[in-house]
Amino acid sequence: MAIRAQSAVLPGQPTFVLRRLDAGSDIPGAATWDFTVIANPSDSADEGTTFVVTVSTGDHTGAVPVQVSEELENERAWYQQLEYGFHAFGITPFLTAIHDPDRHRKRTTDDGYGG
Repeated sequence: MAIRAQSAVLPGQPTFVLRRLDAGSDIPGAATWDFTVIANPSDSADEGTTFVVTVSTGDHTGAVPVQVSEELENERAWYQQLEYGFHAFGITPFLTAIHDPDRHRKRTTDDGYGG
């Protein structure tokens, strides 16, 4: 488990928790993780927002592919914190929205108009 608590000097800063789930919850070729953002860590009622993260378990030379929900990708500051969490575990993640943030804006060559 990796936890990153933000500076107490800046009130309202979230706490981020990245946790590897039990190996029994994995799917073939991928490991399952939880990434939780606790927006108000001083509020004991705030259980946070949790995202399921899927990490490739195959042999990789370089960064490890990580899949997350579009909702997490859109929360850019949180998404960046996810990257820091994996680095804390010694894992170099490949997070698509960091490396190719405008991929959803790109048109494919086949745009449905026959051209």
